[in-house]
Amino acid sequence: MLTLSSYRSVLTSIERTRKAKNQRKQYDPKLLVWSVTHAAKLVPGASCLTQALSLRWLLAKSGQDCTIRIGVHKSAKGAVEAHAWVIKDGEILIGGVNSEPSKFVPIVDL
Repeated sequence: MLTLSSYRSVLTSIERTRKAKNQRKQYDPKLLVWSVTHAAKLVPGASCLTQALSLRWLLAKSGQDCTIRIGVHKSAKGAVEAHAWVIKDGEILIGGVNSEPSKFVPIVDL
């Protein structure tokens, strides 16, 4: 969906999913993180934003809230790099292992 539309459209769809009352089977967030990270290995170009949106959708389907945080960082070569990670209850669920989110300056929470 992110390939065909903007992330804002994806977030709107996720919000509709979260508000649907008929879908409330709660899954362990760690299981959902495992699912997203393993599926990402099979999807060409699965960026940190793609994975963050996927996890947010899965959490929404199980009635759980989270925050996607996007940050920027200036690399040693002077290029601006962006990164997205997911936070739930103060814990980084995805996007925090190899990417060192602490070096990124948060610019927006979705």
